[in-house]
Amino acid sequence: MHLRSNGGGGGSSSTQAPVLRAVAEAVVGYTLILITLWSPPPIRNYVALAAAFWIFGSLLLSGKDGVSSGFGLPALGRCSWAVGLSLAAAAAVVALSAHLGTLNFESHLAAGRPPLLGYLLWSLIQQMILQCFIMARLLMLLRKPGVAIVMASLLFSAAHLPNPLLTLATLLWGLAACWLYLRYRSLIGVAAIHFVLGACVAICVPATLHHNMRVGLGYMRYHVPSPRAQPLAPIAAGQPPALPVRRSIE
Repeated sequence: MHLRSNGGGGGSSSTQAPVLRAVAEAVVGYTLILITLWSPPPIRNYVALAAAFWIFGSLLLSGKDGVSSGFGLPALGRCSWAVGLSLAAAAAVVALSAHLGTLNFESHLAAGRPPLLGYLLWSLIQQMILQCFIMARLLMLLRKPGVAIVMASLLFSAAHLPNPLLTLATLLWGLAACWLYLRYRSLIGVAAIHFVLGACVAICVPATLHHNMRVGLGYMRYHVPSPRAQPLAPIAAGQPPALPVRRSIE
């Protein structure tokens, strides 16, 4: 026997409560992300920790955001064509950059800061936040997948301001990633593509254009590293230092 409240409004409020809670979770989580990106250390570290607890705590408590299903091998198999396409595109861009002599091996990815394995993990975390936290809650609110994809992509892109290259690239990639995830439900697949494309940008595009893939306050405070000075040749014992050579101008 089911009890109903007088006036018949209980059903509507009970269905709206999860949506309002999901929206509040998304607003707080996204705000913490922006504060993290625009705060100097050590404030940034504390806010980042709070954002991680809030976002992943919300995912654990909700239990229905598709996180576990996103790691399935069948879903990855269905998305494998997109992963292969990204690998082929990245290989072509790297080959073209090598031919033009524009490969940037001094970027933070190529130099191992963070290591490639760390960037792969970071790609997975970004896609979990985008797909399972942001877009899942937008779908609950909007009920229209196309609108949710556009809104999630705009939020994803805005988090990469004021970096113009990454803002545009993440807008386009956000649209593609959200569509791929809604179609195939593979977090591993979209994270792998994210990793391939991000590494390709970092290696093939000069660091002066993307500021070593930094966003927020880090982008504003980035300084082009000065060229390293050549070390002086050691002086043998009892040998006078070499005098500078003066060249006459003819």
